[in-house]
Amino acid sequence: MAFEQITHAVLDTARVEAERARKAAEKAAADKVRAARQTSEAECERRYQAAIRTIDEDFNRELTQIVGAGNKELLAEKGRCIRRVFDLARQRILALPDDTYRAVMRRLLERATEGKSGRIRLHPDDVSRFKPLIEELNAARAGGSRLTIDESQPLPEPGGFIFVSDAYEVDQSVRTLLQDLEYELAPHLAREITEQAGRNGAGS
Repeated sequence: MAFEQITHAVLDTARVEAERARKAAEKAAADKVRAARQTSEAECERRYQAAIRTIDEDFNRELTQIVGAGNKELLAEKGRCIRRVFDLARQRILALPDDTYRAVMRRLLERATEGKSGRIRLHPDDVSRFKPLIEELNAARAGGSRLTIDESQPLPEPGGFIFVSDAYEVDQSVRTLLQDLEYELAPHLAREITEQAGRNGAGS
């Protein structure tokens, strides 16, 4: 009887110990699975965030390149528009009737010469337009302050003149006058072009 009690006691103890070991193993396995899941989730999150950062960086880089290219093209188009404006202005000046053209050039000549004598350099196409003007100015000047046309050094293109005295020269060619005006007005014109393009875009 005592042996059977001992046997039961041992078996009971063994069952209790086995149950405890089973629970401990299940807990350890569950902890391991949970830890592995957390590690996996953390790694997935890390990779996801890294992928997002890479995508964001690539997108921002491409966007910067696109914006930069767009700004460059916009700047180039502004330059072309401004160039067209001043090319058209030059064409209109050259196409002025002779009387109007001479009136404009008279004011420029009087300001450039300040009553002094000197040579006037012109393009050959402008000689016939300037001769009556120079004769008129010379008629009103004293003998020592006459103007002459310097045909030895013609200008490369029509429009305006260069006055050359013994002490200085003044470039009043239409090309130079418009370049100076373009330098002065370019920022304002560029702003006007941008605003006009914005209004047209908003209304389209």
